[in-house]
Amino acid sequence: MKKIKQIFIIIAVSILSNSFGQTDELKKFLEAYKTKEFDESKKIIQDYSFNLESDYIMSEYSSIDGIIFDTDLSGVKGYKAIITCKLENETQQFIDKRMMVVMYFDKVRKRWAVFEIREVIDATNEYNIAKNNVEANNFYTKKEYVYRNLAYWCMMASKLQDANKYIELGITEAKSSNNSSFTTNIDSVLKVIK
Repeated sequence: MKKIKQIFIIIAVSILSNSFGQTDELKKFLEAYKTKEFDESKKIIQDYSFNLESDYIMSEYSSIDGIIFDTDLSGVKGYKAIITCKLENETQQFIDKRMMVVMYFDKVRKRWAVFEIREVIDATNEYNIAKNNVEANNFYTKKEYVYRNLAYWCMMASKLQDANKYIELGITEAKSSNNSSFTTNIDSVLKVIK
């Protein structure tokens, strides 16, 4: 009985430390993001994200409401959070905004990293729309860009197997059309989170 109790405590501590790890690492990212023009902040953003580039200017954030989610790959989980923050708008005034953050655990760096920060949107709906377009052979631009867009929505909607499939199709399509301007980091993100 004592051994079972010890195992339960170890599991509970592991779950709690893991669930708080995402929030702590997201806070480090967000604090740096508020001062992203400084070299030290740029380094922290790089350390706690997957080469994230964003045009948002944030002055503060007040709450983080997040959950761990399952993906379609065994043993790979993600973390989604909604943050309330102040963002600069087109008139250079700061307004209250709810933003969505998606994170995955980087097994190489041994920490959670931000995959995306963006306005709140139904990622599963966007994934379904993009996938239906591809399956209907409806390409609104060069195929590699459509595949990359679908792979992005796969990552946002926790469909990592599809993300891998479509980013590989995008890379193959770019190579066959000699499109040297095609870039993506989705394939490298998938390698370090599997």
